[in-house]
Order: sequence, then structure tokens, then C-alpha cells
Amino acid sequence: MLNEKYLKVSPLFVLSIAGIAGTLFATARGIGISGDSVVYLDAARNIMKGLGFVNAIGGEYTPITHYPPLFPIILSFLGRLGIDLQIAARWLNAFLFGATILLVGIILRRYTCNSTYVPLLGSFLTLTSASMLDVHTMAHSEPLFLFFTISGLYLLAVYIENKKMARLLASAGAFSIAFLSRYIGGALVLTGTIVILSLSRNSHRKRIVDSVIFIAVSIFPMVFFIIRNFHVSGQATSRSLAFHPITLNHLHAMMITFSSWLLPGSDRFTILPAQDVITAVVLIALIIGMVVLTKYLFKKTKKNECSHLESNPATLTRLFIIYIIIYIASIILSASLFDRIIPFDNRIFAPLFIPGLIIVLFLLHRLFLSSVRQRIKSTFLILSVVFACFYLASGVVWIIYSHNNGRGLIGRSYQYHQILAELNTLPIKTVIYSDKSRYIYFMTGRPSYSIPDTNNTQALAEMICRLKNKGGAIAYFNVKYWYPSRPTGITSGSNVLSEDDLHKILPLRLLAKERHASVYQVRSKLD
Repeated sequence: MLNEKYLKVSPLFVLSIAGIAGTLFATARGIGISGDSVVYLDAARNIMKGLGFVNAIGGEYTPITHYPPLFPIILSFLGRLGIDLQIAARWLNAFLFGATILLVGIILRRYTCNSTYVPLLGSFLTLTSASMLDVHTMAHSEPLFLFFTISGLYLLAVYIENKKMARLLASAGAFSIAFLSRYIGGALVLTGTIVILSLSRNSHRKRIVDSVIFIAVSIFPMVFFIIRNFHVSGQATSRSLAFHPITLNHLHAMMITFSSWLLPGSDRFTILPAQDVITAVVLIALIIGMVVLTKYLFKKTKKNECSHLESNPATLTRLFIIYIIIYIASIILSASLFDRIIPFDNRIFAPLFIPGLIIVLFLLHRLFLSSVRQRIKSTFLILSVVFACFYLASGVVWIIYSHNNGRGLIGRSYQYHQILAELNTLPIKTVIYSDKSRYIYFMTGRPSYSIPDTNNTQALAEMICRLKNKGGAIAYFNVKYWYPSRPTGITSGSNVLSEDDLHKILPLRLLAKERHASVYQVRSKLD
């Protein structure tokens, strides 16, 4: 019996190891770096120095409140062990990817009555998903958030089934870690509270007590961090309240992101004629079909077909659906009220990929079992194999491309050797402004300031006054999107001055020019 169980689970470990190896191969040139990555790495470096959770991108140590601290804290711990921070981020995210692949298989195995085929398919699709590979090959906090989100949701479902307080505390602990990785983790706290109050079979009083305990544990670390933020900056998260509702571009980008999970690569390339329309129709039809199928199967099948495992598939499905709805609503609310430059891309919505995948595979498995015609079952098997092959092809192409070209700011597409060399020749005290200030700081180590948004008239006026009076330099990169994972049709919401506008308001002298980039000297009044 033990040998049989081992044989069924061991392929999941093989896929997990393959995920680690694939991630390391894809990042052979180094872990992908974005503007956020620069902040994370700089923060980790400053924590190691004993300076606290701060960054020095602008030349002065500034407390960080815009990002939660857990990812840099973990990197700083690994850094104290003598590991280079970028190498630490690379291996950390690779191992998290392997753990997530294994976790998907374990969840599907539990809720498909120890099926062998479905867990393997779920782990395989996670392994070969361009969406998941994209997330786990960048120095971002998403892999940490994703693993503990899925772990917490799974433990919460188990708690609903067996009512054991240890499961509730473990779920809340996982959510607290996820929350300390990304602020959107607040959606997990709301999800857990609603699930406990609505799905638990305990008495009303017990539900309320459990929900209070759950909330207290899941927000405990974040409360202290928010208090710290108020102490150092007077704000909770450096975001101000203002109404800027989402646009059709946001919805378009969200649709493209979700559609790319059905048609890998459709968020980067035009594969089919009228691609957006076709994928949108298929996506909507799939969502409607899943809703209808959920109601049909839950009515037709027994409440708990895996009683020997104490698992209730309906609980997990409802829990995931609640989470998906709350997560999307939270992103829309955040973009509309707090952070108008949130990109509706794969990075933002990646935490929904695995819950969506598990729901789809679980429902198709139930439909497969309820079908009496062998022809229907054969069709399901053939389609799943074809879909898996399609995912495999796209995943392999993605890994090879990343291996050869690198990711983010260290990729071949974002190398500006002449520009960086010119910046390094400038006197140390030269004030540098740029629309890609974090790139300059990461590549040269020189402090730089961001060119203010045109909506921020005060900061813009201060920049102009400072450069005219004391002189300086401007490095301008005429690149619309720095990250190839962004879906087309999205707008960042940022309104940085154009290069022509800078020429009109400042006395500029060209120092160096390269593909899509220029460095200018700003002459002061004394020159």
C-alpha cells in the first residue's frame, strides 16, 4: 500500500524538480530585474548593513513604505550567509516554483479521490505555464505570495472540513506571510473571514470566534509594519486616496491576460486573426460553462465522494471562487482609489492562475467520472493531451528565449552601454534625472531622481528650478514598455514629459545617444 502511494506521488516530485531546473536554466544570465526588483535588492542590502528597510536610489536613505518587507528581509538573511543577493533571489524563487508545482498536485490528488492522471496534469500545466515561468524568473515577491496564498487557501478548506483549530491557525499563519509579501494579501484576510462565516458548519458563535482569531493572526505582522510606516512617514503605504476609475484599457488588458492562459503567447504576439475577440468569446464561454457545470455536478454527485479522505470538493471550489472574486474586486478598487498606475498584467493576476486551473481540472474530472459514454471520456483525454502539448511547446520556447536573452533590465534588449558609460564619466555630485532612474541606479550605482509625472506640478517645478540653477544631467529612455510580459493595450497611467517637452523647458546639450536613449547635460545659469 505504501509502495503504491509512493509510486503515485513520486512523479509529482519529478515535476517539482523539473520546475526548479527549468527556472534555473531560464535565468542562466541572472534573475530577471525590474524597477521593483531594484528596490527589493537595495532594501535587502541596507537591512544587511543595519540601516533598516530603506533605499538610497535618490541619493539619500529613504524609508520604504510602498512595498511590504518580507521578500527583502529573506534576501538579507540569505545575504548574511554569504550568498549574493541576486543569486539568492534566483534560487529562492526557483525552489518556491518547485514547491508550488508539488502543492498543486497534492491538492488535486486529495480532491479527486487519489486520481493519478489529474494531479499530474495540474502539476505539468503549472510547470509549463508561461505565466508561472514569467513570475518565478523575476526578482519579485510574487512567488512568495503565490505559494503561501495557495497553502493558506488549502489549509482553510481542510479546516472547514474537519473543524480543527490547528488548520485554522496554520491557514492564518500562511496568509500573514503572504500579506507581509504583498499588500493585496488583505484580500486573503477578507476571503478567509467570509469563508469561515459562510461555509463553516460550526455554530454561529463558534464561527464568529474563529473568524476573530483568524483575523488577529493573519494581520498581526502587518499591523506592526503599518505602525512603523506611520512612524517614519506619516502614511500607511505611501498611497493617497483619489478617484481615478479604471478604463476600457484596463479591462482589455485583464481580458488579454486571462486569455493568454488559454492561448499561451497571445499577450505578446498576434497568433490568430481577430485574436482578442476570439479569445474573449472563448474565455466568457468557459466561465459560463464552469458556473453551469459547477451547479450541475454538485447537485448530481454526492456531497463527499472521498469520505475516507475527509475531503469535500465543493468546499474547495466555493472557497477558490470567493477568493477569485474578492481578489479581482480588490485590484479594481486599488486601481480606482489608490494606485492608478497598477498594470493589469500577468504579474498582477498570476495569483489567480492556480486557483482557476484547479477549479477547471476538478470540474472536468467530475464531468469525466459522470459521463457514461466512452467516446466522451476518450475525447476528454485527447483534448487534455493536446492542451498539455501546447503548454509544453510554449513553455519550452519561453525558457529557451529567456535563457538566451535574459530577463528584464539585465536582458539583451535593455543594454545601453554608451549611455551608462557616459553617465559614469560625469562628476560624482552631478544631479541625474531620468524616466528610468532605478535602471541607472542598478546598472551604475549612481543615485538618480525620477522625472516627475506631469500631474505632479509641484515636483516638476522643483526639478526645473533645481536643474536651471545648479545644472545636472537627464538620461531619457524612449521605451514605452520595459517588460515584455505586459499585455498590449494597457496604459500605465503615467504621464512623464516627452523628450521634445524637455527640450522646450530646459537648456539641453546632447552628450550621448543610443538606440531609444539619450543623455543630456543641463546647463545652469552660471555656465
